[in-house]
Amino acid sequence: MIVQSRSSLKFTLPNDWTISRLGLFGRFISGSAFPDQYQGKTDEEIPFYKVSDLSRSTDGIHLPEPQHTISENTRQILKARLVPAGAIVYAKIGAASLLNRRRVTTRICCIDNNMTAYIPDAVQDNWAFLWLRCLDFGAYMCPATVPSISEGIQSDLPLAIPPKEYQQKIFSHLNALLPKIEAIILQTNKELALLSSYRQSLIAQVVTKGLDPNTEMKDSGLNWLGSIPKDWRISTIGKVMDVTLGKMLENKKANDSYTLERYLCAGSIDWGGVKQDYFKHMWFSPAEKNALLLKPDDCLIVEGGAGFGTVALYKGENYPCYFQNSIIRLREHGKVLSRFAKYWLHITYDSYLDTVCNKATFSHYTKEKVSATPILIPPLNEQEEIVDYLDKRAEAIDAVSKKLENITDKLTEYRSSLINAAVTGKLNIEEVTHGE
Repeated sequence: MIVQSRSSLKFTLPNDWTISRLGLFGRFISGSAFPDQYQGKTDEEIPFYKVSDLSRSTDGIHLPEPQHTISENTRQILKARLVPAGAIVYAKIGAASLLNRRRVTTRICCIDNNMTAYIPDAVQDNWAFLWLRCLDFGAYMCPATVPSISEGIQSDLPLAIPPKEYQQKIFSHLNALLPKIEAIILQTNKELALLSSYRQSLIAQVVTKGLDPNTEMKDSGLNWLGSIPKDWRISTIGKVMDVTLGKMLENKKANDSYTLERYLCAGSIDWGGVKQDYFKHMWFSPAEKNALLLKPDDCLIVEGGAGFGTVALYKGENYPCYFQNSIIRLREHGKVLSRFAKYWLHITYDSYLDTVCNKATFSHYTKEKVSATPILIPPLNEQEEIVDYLDKRAEAIDAVSKKLENITDKLTEYRSSLINAAVTGKLNIEEVTHGE
């Protein structure tokens, strides 16, 4: 057992606060395994929450409506313990445990084995939630490939307890402010989602139908695509663009002709583009450098992993630069513009890609699958008009989205600093009292 003291904390607390251990003021309930065959039911009596549900909270405090429910009979088969309403749940293993998300249950439920529920019984629920919300679990985890925090360590986590008078005043102060902040963040996130949806639908409309609303249409022959302009044709990417897979990792040079060069990997790419200064180094032969040197307007696709199918246009970042075999390069040769292919791959990600790759299991969008992917081919002059139009519209949408993201970031930062100040005794009680 670790005896917590003021010196164990990374911040100072008022002298009249008590420092103790979390396990002395509540109990823990570990989650249980939740096999696939029991998932997906929504009409049973007991909600069952998975660790991914922590991110679906609509107010940043409570668990959302459940996506899975189980019967009492199933609960007994799973040996899942019931978590009472008002418990504080959080991730205890994996990357999710480093996100420090805490949520409060609103009803009796079960949780999966990636989570723990903490039930305060000798400290006010609200205070325990606020305290856990500002506690960084990452500082208490044992070094390991997969981050985790055991129940023993959870029990030994520090718990600061201020005088009840302070707690009540802080609750009143935060209850007046936090719902307003959460409401603005929620509304801003909704607007961001709407903008993202509009951006995607705009791309889909223009890339598959063109800019002329009066153009004559024909059936594409593809159920997921529908009708297309009469003078457009359909081919596959491998027939109209050069498709190249990057170099396999090589840590040693084979001979003195090899040179150490920059290369892009899957982590170098997101939907916003190629990340500046995000590259690695490995050895390349002269022939490999000739074949794999990136040029502006190359279209890059992530081949595998959680981000597979992500597309970005290379604009000369980190030049000269090459690419690893987690990336596939599309290069135009007179039939399809790379800029058009980029927008086309935006829409196939949400439609066609699921028919050749199971996104739920992090499959691979291989060179062969990319080459076989259908692509619409408008006349080149129309491709130019389409990408120019979409570039301008996307830039305007992205500018608005950036402003909204800045609002969310600032409010989130303010919310965190407000809570941190409250639970470390840095809010002036007299000012809080006067504000009430």
